[in-house]
Amino acid sequence: MIHPLSLRRWASLDVLLASYYGVFVLAACFGSGPNHALAMKGMSANLVVFVATVAFHRSDVAERFSLFKSALYRTVLFAAFLTSYLQLQIVLPSVTSRILDAQVYAVDLALFGFEPALAWDRFVTPARVEWFAFFYYLHFFVLSSHVVPLMLFGGRGKLLASFTLGILIVFCTGHLTYLLVPGYGPFWLFRGQFTHEPLPGGTFWHMVQTAVAAGGAGKDIFPSLHTAGPSFVAMFAFVHRRTRPFCWTWPVLVFIAANIIGATLFLRWHYIVDVVAGLALAAAATAASVHISSNEAVWRAKAGLAPVFDEFLPNPAPAVFGAAETPRKSLGDPRNQS
Repeated sequence: MIHPLSLRRWASLDVLLASYYGVFVLAACFGSGPNHALAMKGMSANLVVFVATVAFHRSDVAERFSLFKSALYRTVLFAAFLTSYLQLQIVLPSVTSRILDAQVYAVDLALFGFEPALAWDRFVTPARVEWFAFFYYLHFFVLSSHVVPLMLFGGRGKLLASFTLGILIVFCTGHLTYLLVPGYGPFWLFRGQFTHEPLPGGTFWHMVQTAVAAGGAGKDIFPSLHTAGPSFVAMFAFVHRRTRPFCWTWPVLVFIAANIIGATLFLRWHYIVDVVAGLALAAAATAASVHISSNEAVWRAKAGLAPVFDEFLPNPAPAVFGAAETPRKSLGDPRNQS
C-alpha cells in the first residue's frame, strides 16, 4: 500500500507542473534583471498553492469531499498555470537581460537561406494582414475551446489526462526554453528595414496588437508556442479522430493551425527556426502524452490509486468527449443496408 503522503500518489502532470514552478523560482532567485524579487514571490505563490492543492487532492482525507476536491483541483490546475503565463512579462526580464535575436536569425540564414519577415514584405497588403491576424487571434479560441470543455465534461478517462499532460508539456517546455533563448522577434530586429512599416491592418490586427501588449510574455520567440499550441491540438485530434468530436473537427483544426503558423511568420513575430521547434515540440508532446497517460492509467489502477482526474459533473462524456465514432455502414455489403 502506498503511504497517504507519498509522492507516488501524484500524477505525472502534477510532477511536471510543480517542477516547472520550481525551476522558475530558482531562475528568479538567481536572476540578473529587474524585479527578480517580485518574480520570485509570484512563482513561489503559484508553487505553494499548487503543491498544497495536489497534496490535498491525492490524499485519503479528500475522498470525503469528492465533488469539492475535483472542482478545486481542476480550477487550480487551470488558474495557476494561466497566472504563471501572465507573470512571464515580469519573470523573463528579471531572469536575464540577454537578447539573442541576431543569433537566431543567423541560424535561419544558415539552415534556410532567407528570413520570411524580410522576404515576404513585398507581399504585404491590408487584406493579407487581416487574414493572418484573424487566424493568429484564433490561437486563443483553439486552446480555450478545448481546455475548458474537456475540464468540465472530460470525465475521468484517459482522454482528459492525455490532453492535459500534452498541453502542459507544450507550454511548460516552451516557457522554460524562453529562459535559454530570449528574444523579441523579426519585427524588433529588422525595425526600420521594412517597406511596409508598421503593418497595415484593421480590426483583427488591432486586436492582436492589443492582446500581445496586454498579456504577451515579451522575450518569447523560441519555440513558437503559437505554432506548438494549435499544432498539438490538431495532432491530438488526428490521433483521436475515431472519437467524438475529433472525428469531425480534426480537418478544421489542421487548416487553422497551418494558417496560424503562416501568421507567425507573415506578421513578423517569429523566425523559421522558432516555428520548426514549435512543430517538433507539438509532435513530441502528442507522442509523450498518449504513451505516458496510457501507462499511467494502468499503473494507478494496479496500485489501487484513483485516476488522474476524478468525476466533476455528471459525466456526459459519451455524448461530448471520448465516445467512439459510430461505425459507418459498408455500402458493398447487403447485410449492412437499413
